[in-house]
Amino acid sequence: MLKEREQEIIRQVQQGNTALFSELVDHYKDPAFSLCVRICGNRDDAADICQESFIKAFRALSNFRGEAGFATWFYRIVYNSAISYLRIKKIKTIPLENFPDIEGCEDQEEDVTTRKLVRKIISELPEIDRSIVTLYYLLDHTISEISKITGLTESNIKVRLHRCRIKMHEEISIHLHVQIA
Repeated sequence: MLKEREQEIIRQVQQGNTALFSELVDHYKDPAFSLCVRICGNRDDAADICQESFIKAFRALSNFRGEAGFATWFYRIVYNSAISYLRIKKIKTIPLENFPDIEGCEDQEEDVTTRKLVRKIISELPEIDRSIVTLYYLLDHTISEISKITGLTESNIKVRLHRCRIKMHEEISIHLHVQIA
C-alpha cells in the first residue's frame, strides 16, 4: 500500500469514515498473523491476538500522530499483544506443525529437511529473539523499525540477530553435517 493512500485512509478514519479501516486490515492481516504465529506458536491463539490487535489499533487510531509509520506503530501493538499473551499463558515452546511453510523453496527433499530444521531452530529461540528474527528476515523490517516495535535499542537488536545467526549456523552444521561458509 502506498504511504499516501495509507495516510489518507488514516485521516478519513480519524474523521469518522470507519469503513475504510478494512483496507488497512486487508493489507496488514497476513504479516500480522505471521508475526503472532511465530511469537505464540498457536494458529488459533495467533488469530485471536491478531484480531485483538486490530481492535486496539482501531480504538487508538485517533491518537496516531504519524511520528512513526503506521506499519511500525501497528506492529508494536501486535508485538505487545502477543508478548502479553505469552506472559499470561506462559507458553514456552512452539509446536513445529503450527509454523507455516517458508515460501519460495522448491519441494525437494533436502529443501524440506532444511526448512523443517530452520523452523525448529527458530522455535527454540527465546520469544524476543523469535520476534526479532521474524520481523527482520520474514517481514523485512529495518533494525530501526524493529527498535521502535520492540522498544529495544538498535545495538541490542544487532547483537541478538548476530547471536541468532551464530546459533542457527551451529545447529544447521550439526544436524546436516555440513560446513556452511
